[in-house]
Amino acid sequence: MLPSSKDPYILFGAVKRILPNLALHRIEGILLHSKQWKEKTIAMKPWLRDYFKRLAENLEKGEITDERALSATVEIPLPGWGKGKSLLPALEYDKENVRSQYPIRVGTSKPRVDFMLGKDPNRWMLDLKKPHNINRPKHVEQMQSYLSQEKVSLGILFNGNWAIAYVNPEHPFVAHICQTITEQELSAMPELDLKRNPVKKAQLNSANIQEMTKFFRLLRHDKTLLDIQSIVSKLTEDYVSKLKGELKISTRIDKIQKALFETIQNPNEQIISSLIKASSALSHLKAKPSEVLNV
Repeated sequence: MLPSSKDPYILFGAVKRILPNLALHRIEGILLHSKQWKEKTIAMKPWLRDYFKRLAENLEKGEITDERALSATVEIPLPGWGKGKSLLPALEYDKENVRSQYPIRVGTSKPRVDFMLGKDPNRWMLDLKKPHNINRPKHVEQMQSYLSQEKVSLGILFNGNWAIAYVNPEHPFVAHICQTITEQELSAMPELDLKRNPVKKAQLNSANIQEMTKFFRLLRHDKTLLDIQSIVSKLTEDYVSKLKGELKISTRIDKIQKALFETIQNPNEQIISSLIKASSALSHLKAKPSEVLNV
C-alpha cells in the first residue's frame, strides 16, 4: 500500500520498493523536473505585470512627463511603489548585465543609448523616449546607427505608452532573412524594409497591460532561457512571413480585378450567353448575345 503523502520523492521510494525492475530512473527524472519547475514557478512573482500596471497608472495621472522620469521607473522604483520592482529588476537583470548611458562611437561624436543589456552574443539595446514622442524617422535612424555600429541585433524604443522593436538588417541573425526579400516585394510593400520598419509593437494603457507585459516577457533574463538569436530570428521571420502572405493575397486580388476588368471591357458571346442564363431579367426578355454586345 502506498503512503498517503504529497511529497513526490516519498511516493517514488514506495514505488521503487514495489516495482524494482521498472525503468525508475525515467520516473525520477520526471519527478525532479516537476519539482524544479514548481519551485521556479513559485519563485517567479508577477513583477513585470505589476510594473506595467503601476506605470500605466502613473502615465494616466501625468506623473511621468519626460525621459528622466521614465528612466527612474526602469532602474529604480518611484516613491510610493512600495515593494514593487522597476523594469530591469522585474526582467531579472543584475548589475553585471546592465550598462546605462552606454557610449556609441559614431564618427567623431559619442551619443549614448540609455541601456545596453546582456552580454555578447545576447546583447540588446533599450532607448527611452518622452511619453507620446516615439517612432519618428530620426529616432529610427538613430537606433539603426547604434545597432550597426555596435553590431547588435535588437533595439527597442520605449516611451511608456509604446514599445517598438527594430532589428539590425546587417546582423547575421537577420541578414539571411533579409536576403529572401526580393526587390519586387520591397517595391510593392515598403514595410518589408527592416531599416525603417519595426518587427513588433506593443501598446500600454490601464485597460490593457497584457500586450506590453507579453512583449517584454520575451526578454526576461534567465541564463537558461534568454537567447537573443532565437528571439530576433523568430520576430523577423514572423513579421516578414506575415507581410509576404498579405502581399501574395493582395497581388492575386489585383490580378483577378485586372482580368475581370478586361473581361468586362471585351466580353465574347460565350460570356454574354452565360450572363443571360444567370440573369432572370435578361432571360425573361429572351435577350440575344448579339443584342447585349451592342448595348
